[in-house]
Amino acid sequence: MSKKSFVEKIEVKAPCGENWNEMRGSETARFCSHCSKSVSDLSKMIRRQALKIVRESNGNLCVRYVKNPASSAPLFSEDLTQISSARRAPRLAISAITAALSLTSMTYAQGGINPVRAANEKTEVSEKKNSAENQIESATATLSGTILDPAGAVIPGISISLSNEKTGETRSAASSDEGFYKFQDLGAGIYTLEAEGIAGFANHRIEQLTIAESENLKLDVEMSLTSETVMMGVVAVAVDYENPLFNAVNDGNLEATENLIARGENVNVRDENNGDITPLFLAVENGSAKIAETLLSFGAKVNARDENKQTPLMRLDGDALPELVRVLIKHGAKINLTDKAGNSALMLAAAVARTEVLQILLGHRADVNARDKEGRTALMNAAEADQLENVRALLLAGADIRLKNEAGETVWDLTDNDEIKELLESHGANFSDDSEEESESPVDN
Repeated sequence: MSKKSFVEKIEVKAPCGENWNEMRGSETARFCSHCSKSVSDLSKMIRRQALKIVRESNGNLCVRYVKNPASSAPLFSEDLTQISSARRAPRLAISAITAALSLTSMTYAQGGINPVRAANEKTEVSEKKNSAENQIESATATLSGTILDPAGAVIPGISISLSNEKTGETRSAASSDEGFYKFQDLGAGIYTLEAEGIAGFANHRIEQLTIAESENLKLDVEMSLTSETVMMGVVAVAVDYENPLFNAVNDGNLEATENLIARGENVNVRDENNGDITPLFLAVENGSAKIAETLLSFGAKVNARDENKQTPLMRLDGDALPELVRVLIKHGAKINLTDKAGNSALMLAAAVARTEVLQILLGHRADVNARDKEGRTALMNAAEADQLENVRALLLAGADIRLKNEAGETVWDLTDNDEIKELLESHGANFSDDSEEESESPVDN
C-alpha cells in the first residue's frame, strides 16, 4: 500500500476565518493583514508545485485548500479538474484549470445566483398540495434553472423545494444529470426556494422570490462549499527526508550530494512517503541540472517510475531550463513513455514548462498528437493554461486542432483566451458557427 506524501498530510489545527477575497495578492498567494502572513492556496496549484512551496518554507506556512471530503487531505488543481470534468455538462465549455481555480476562490458558506444558463432537459416534478383552497386559478408561470457549484460545473441529484409563502403549497424536484430543474404551472405569488446540500455543499435558501402571472422565470442556483470543505490557517509540517541524500538534493547542495554518493549512498534509493520517488525526481522538480547530471553519472535510473508511473522527465515544470532536459535525454530518457493517466512528458509540460523545453522534446520526436485516457492532447493542455507560446510551438510541430477529448471538446472549446483563439484561427480552426447553431437549440421540448 502506497503512503501519502507529506504535502497530503497537511492539517490546519486552528482554522482562520479571514476572507480570502478581501486579501491582496495573486491567485495562488495573498497577504493576510490580520496575521501578517502570506497565504498560499494549494488547491490552485498542481501537486508538485504545492510540494515545492511546502518544501521551500520548511513546512511552516499559512495555507488554504479544498479538503477531500473522504480523507480530509488537500485537493490540488489536477484533482479538482477531474471532479469538475465529471460533473460538467457536455456542452459547457469551461476550462478545467479555470474551474479548479474558481472552485477554491470562494469564501465560507456564501451563496449566490449565476446568470441564466440555457438547458434542454426535463425533470420529474412531484407535487404536494395542502388543500383545494390553496389552488391558484391562473397557474401558468414556470421556474427553471441549473444547479451549479462555484466552478460553474453542474450538480446532479440536488433536492429542491419550492413553497408558496402565502398558501403553504410546496412542490419538490431533483436536479437532472445536467443539473437542470423545473417547476411548471405555478400561480403568481411570493415563494421560497430551497436546495439541499450534499457532500460538502451547504444548503441554499432564497426567500421572497416573486413570480408573476404567466412568467417564465430562469434562476440558476450556485451551491456554496461548506466551511468544513475549505480550510485556511497555519500549519507546521516536517519536511526532512529519512535519507540524507534526499535532503542534500532538496537543498540544492551539490557538494553534499557528491560527498554522500562517494560514501556509498544509493542514488536509486526510494522514498515511499513521497510518491515512491528517487533523488533524481527531486533534482528535476527543483530544476537542478548539475545535481541531475551528478546523480545520472553515478548510475541513477533516468526512466525510474514513481507510484503514478511517472518518470523524472515527466516532472519538468516552470523551473526547468533547456540544459536540464538535455541532460535527461543524453542519459537515455524515453520521450514518449506515459503515466497511469496516459500523460507523456510533452503533455504534462505543455501547461507549465517553458517553450524552449517543449521545443527540445518535440525535436526529439515527442508525439505531438498523443492523447491521454481522457482524450486530451498537449495542445489542449497548453491552451487551457493560457500558454500562448507553447500553443504556437505545438501548432508549428503539427498539433491537430480537430482532435476531440472524451467529452467531445476541441482545443477551441477549451480556451477563452482571445490571442490563442486568433492563433488557432490562423491555423484553420474556427468553430464559432457550430457554437452558434448549438446555442439556438430550444430550452424546452
